[in-house]
Amino acid sequence: HNNFVAILDLPEGEHQYKFFVDGQWTHDPSEPVVTSQLGTVNNVIQVKKTDFEVFDALMVDSQKCSDVS
Repeated sequence: HNNFVAILDLPEGEHQYKFFVDGQWTHDPSEPVVTSQLGTVNNVIQVKKTDFEVFDALMVDSQKCSDVS
């Protein structure tokens, strides 16, 4: 499989990223892109407040489990 996963704790807002593959920087052409202030093409992701809801739910579940033990 050629799938890679990274979990990052990013604040709300726009974040640009690239991948370093086989010694070269590249972006994913199937995902949204922007041109940076330096003129390079980067992927972009918008982190919204609602993206954190799953982590809040997991934290509540974790607390409930620790209360039981």
